[in-house]
Amino acid sequence: MNRSAWKMYDANGNAKFFLSLCLDVCPQCNYQRQNLALDKAPVDFVGEDNLWGIIILAVSGLGIILALATLIVFLFRHSTPVVTGVATSLNMMLIFGIILMYMMVFAFMVSATPATCGIRRFGFGFSYSLCMVALFMKALRVARIYQHVNFSGTSSLTTKKSSYTFGAMILLSVQIVILVEWLILREPGVHHKIVNTSGMATYPIHRVDWFCNHSDLSLLLSLIFIYLLVLAAFVLSATAFRSKDFNNEARYILTSSILTILCLAAWIWVYMGGPKEYKIPSTCILLCVNSSVLLMFMFSPKILALAKGPAEEIGAQSTRSIEYRDTNAYNRTNTGYVYDGYGEETPRKEPQGSHPTG
Repeated sequence: MNRSAWKMYDANGNAKFFLSLCLDVCPQCNYQRQNLALDKAPVDFVGEDNLWGIIILAVSGLGIILALATLIVFLFRHSTPVVTGVATSLNMMLIFGIILMYMMVFAFMVSATPATCGIRRFGFGFSYSLCMVALFMKALRVARIYQHVNFSGTSSLTTKKSSYTFGAMILLSVQIVILVEWLILREPGVHHKIVNTSGMATYPIHRVDWFCNHSDLSLLLSLIFIYLLVLAAFVLSATAFRSKDFNNEARYILTSSILTILCLAAWIWVYMGGPKEYKIPSTCILLCVNSSVLLMFMFSPKILALAKGPAEEIGAQSTRSIEYRDTNAYNRTNTGYVYDGYGEETPRKEPQGSHPTG
């Protein structure tokens, strides 16, 4: 029987083929005229049906919980050497950046709309800038203390914690200006592409794919400042690699910066050179993996030090000093300054009637 001659008609008199239950055997039998809505991008959640999407969502959710737990622990133990060692504000900035990076995974897994495109463009660079500015300032502080204690004979005001916090705010404002300017010059929006999924011109089955209106290259260029910061953090932490200050913080910064460089390099290669359908998954994987690396290497040692008790917390202070007093202050024997283990130096106060020796 020649079923190709059978026809059905809709309410408007348009001919269509009858519906078949054999979807894979007779795709043209299921053809119906589609009403494509192109005036507004729908809000859908993508990736939840794929294995990569389920894994990334699970890891991101777990990462947010662990990061929030770390933040709570740091708030309750804010006065301990582990937390205050390399400036509490830098630790808070880094952990907030990690939380935002995890949250950005969800923004990229929501379909493209003008709102989500704006959030992606600003949130991606802002969350990365929080982490990389904090990492860079931590590396700078550790390197300065290492150089100062080992090679300098004078006190320097640049080792004050407040100066590094102020510097971090300035660097962060640079990235914010870049992102805001980009949003102003190129207003967030979307464009669509109609794809024939049936592969047959006679019986097309259309799918509408929505994309953000910014180019792939513009997203990469908006992160140039981030690339410079992570490279600078790598160089500074490498110069202080032998430093054991703050529970070997320089080595953890070096490891984090190397892995961040590798993550960004792999993402750029896939994002620019890979198929278009890999762009969103690769970005989600980058955010998830990179934030997990930072959380693991920058905060796990601190949590372990807090868990081990006061003896390990003392190790979080600078071990570059010669003498350790009961006041938890390290004294440099060749200068008239007291080094407190956090990078702060104050003039040494000698007991009345006593004279410094040596």
